[in-house]
Amino acid sequence: PVQFGTQHNASANITVQQMVFSGSYFVGLQTASIYRQMAEQSLEVTNLDVKEMVTDTYFLILISNENERILSANLKNLEKTSFEIKERYKEGFAAQTDVDLIQISVTTLKNGLQTAQKQTQIAYKLLKFQMGLDLEERIELSDTLDSIEETFDIQKSLNTEFSVEDSIDYSFLVTQEKLAEMALKNEKVKALPTVAAFFTYQQNAFRDSFNFFNFQKKWFPLQILGITVSIPIFTSGARKARVQQAALSLEKARTTRMQAFQGLKLEMEQAKTNLSSSYENYLNAKANMGLSEKVYDSTLIEYKEGMASSMELTQAYDKYLNSQSQYIQALSSLFKAKNQLDRMTNNYKSEKGQKE
Repeated sequence: PVQFGTQHNASANITVQQMVFSGSYFVGLQTASIYRQMAEQSLEVTNLDVKEMVTDTYFLILISNENERILSANLKNLEKTSFEIKERYKEGFAAQTDVDLIQISVTTLKNGLQTAQKQTQIAYKLLKFQMGLDLEERIELSDTLDSIEETFDIQKSLNTEFSVEDSIDYSFLVTQEKLAEMALKNEKVKALPTVAAFFTYQQNAFRDSFNFFNFQKKWFPLQILGITVSIPIFTSGARKARVQQAALSLEKARTTRMQAFQGLKLEMEQAKTNLSSSYENYLNAKANMGLSEKVYDSTLIEYKEGMASSMELTQAYDKYLNSQSQYIQALSSLFKAKNQLDRMTNNYKSEKGQKE
């Protein structure tokens, strides 16, 4: 009964929007660069951890090889001594107890050597695993224990200058604190309005028949330029709670960074003390091993001449074996302390042979 307008209407439009102001957007731009810095620092920390881990295992293999060498030499000498005592027993110059005691020592030493060999095999597999190699692939160390010891300059290591600010571990915590600051800033700027501009261009057609593809007919243009403003008015207290939570996270990150500053200084002093103490223990253990070897050799000669009992010979040998064990432990502690200090000062050789 009543008709308004035309039977067919059509419109086509294109709208362009441009953000004018958004606090979270601008904070996000600042945070992106910090995240990139944090990713680079995280990679550097991981590289240092891997170098420390691989170096520890590398040293472990060298020490295991040295332990094997010492035990093999001991076993060879002990088997020779055992043969001589058995011959003396056949001639009536030694008791059955002497033969049994020396045989016990030989058997114990064989067991120790087998254990050391298995430990070396496991250490090789661990090194290949850490380096991403196949466990069945054959590798050979390019260094020897003597060559490594020659490169050790303990006094130079103890005099190494250390700045906490230059430590990658401390720098990583500083970056984490910056991220916490950005998180707090982001929560605060969420209370600010968001402003965006837009432009719309539109063409409209009104027809009584469907002939929109007849471009000779007139279309009516429409242009709109405007600004939208979004103002957060009511957030039911959630925004305030998020700001408080972000503030607590920032305080926690700041406290962690401050504690780490003092902790790294203390850790550096402890690392230097450990290296100095380990080096002194190593020198003492090495000297004791030489003295105990002389005592054992003298006791063996006295035993052959009938001036020492088999018990005295066994006791001298046990002390000699114990001194060798202490030497290996002291060597291991020395290498570990040196590696720990190198990790803190990033004193590792790069692929090009330069100090990093």
